[in-house]
Amino acid sequence: MKKNRLIVNIVLCSLLLLTSCNSDVFIDELKASSTELQMNGNGDSTTVTINSGEYYITSIDQPKNPTASQFYGKIYDENGNKISEYDIPFFQYGMLKGKMVYSGPSNGFTVSRLKDKSIDIHLDENLNDSAFKFTIWVSNHYKAIPINIIQSPTDGYVFDHITYTYIPGTYWTDYEGIKDSVNNKGDTPIVVKWSMFSGIHQIFAFSSNDKKAFSYLTKNQYVEVPVSVEDSVIKLSSEKKYYKSGEQRGNLPFDDIDKTITIPVGKSEIRKIYECEHFNASYTLYVKNVKTNETKSVSGKFHCDIPTGKNYNLLIKR
Repeated sequence: MKKNRLIVNIVLCSLLLLTSCNSDVFIDELKASSTELQMNGNGDSTTVTINSGEYYITSIDQPKNPTASQFYGKIYDENGNKISEYDIPFFQYGMLKGKMVYSGPSNGFTVSRLKDKSIDIHLDENLNDSAFKFTIWVSNHYKAIPINIIQSPTDGYVFDHITYTYIPGTYWTDYEGIKDSVNNKGDTPIVVKWSMFSGIHQIFAFSSNDKKAFSYLTKNQYVEVPVSVEDSVIKLSSEKKYYKSGEQRGNLPFDDIDKTITIPVGKSEIRKIYECEHFNASYTLYVKNVKTNETKSVSGKFHCDIPTGKNYNLLIKR
């Protein structure tokens, strides 16, 4: 990478030196067939032709703040070999031939130079609500050309349906508990009804290896979620939850239970002990393009921790 950055610095310095030292030498000015590209938000491809084969793709950045808004991704040489297993910043990298691949959570691109005088540009869908803007810099020893790209937002997607499949071997049960404190300031024990499941929730989470899995829909999209597994068959909740990344809490799928207990005089600790089930399911979410009706799907994993509502107890400790 240090070698590539050295190339970039040499190219940039040469722009200053050679314009003053070579006034008697006629050199074809570096030109591109297009430097302002408007591209479709549903995914698009184009090719930009360069009038010379002597140039580098010196950088890919965003016009407003190139150093802060850096793209990181995979870089391949002209034979398709990956330069590094880690993501590399594209800012002032300096690529002679090969391709740069950026894949973000809501957009992405592949910029390839496999032929001397052409650059192939492929854009993924732009799942943002606003335009996706970036600049490809092409340079030789005399001139740097910005190729500015503006991609409109995608047409958008709406929820179609979601399916779940239990992952065998991921179901287990255990006992969990929480503590409540109470202070009976009276002179005699008191008999009360105590909520068994207040403050206890279903805990669940969606996850996916697909970076764009949570970008197709708005953040307030509700979907059905599993609440139990019986004989490897998923049972869904009647209450829908948000489809979004990360842990969420939901109401329990059964009514709370009151237990009659006797609270002794003074301070006491009430322990709620309850059976909890845990399981994983694979899911596939189907979305539909609002204009074309084209259906796409993304897959991931759903994890659930939830009380069974069957085995529980209240313990009082002074």
